Amino acid sequence: MATRKTSAGDTTTGGPATPPIKKSARTAVEAAKPADKAREPEESPEERVYRTLYDGILDRRLAPGTKLKEIPLAQAFGVTRGVVRKTLARLATAKVVTLRSQHGASAAPALRWRKSARSSRPGG
Repeated sequence: MATRKTSAGDTTTGGPATPPIKKSARTAVEAAKPADKAREPEESPEERVYRTLYDGILDRRLAPGTKLKEIPLAQAFGVTRGVVRKTLARLATAKVVTLRSQHGASAAPALRWRKSARSSRPGG
């Protein structure tokens, strides 16, 4: 049994200690998340994923051409791949994501971004 300290500073014994999580390379999701913006709690998971990726791409926290892979995005946002697929399709309609058959999705190249895209951003 391992000995652990609780948040209150007490020492407890229990099952095996959880190994520390390894730091991984910065993911597209981490790059897309705004540092200081809080989301409204009633926002649907699909809308939350859409707004985070949309803002990240237009604010260039996600570089043009960044691959947007379904499984890592779904895991990072805690949603299903279906939600991610729908969101990527919406983003492609807004022309901020490029979808290619058998190649997946990526942030649209800078030349395809329209200045009007920022003014037509949903909710802002």
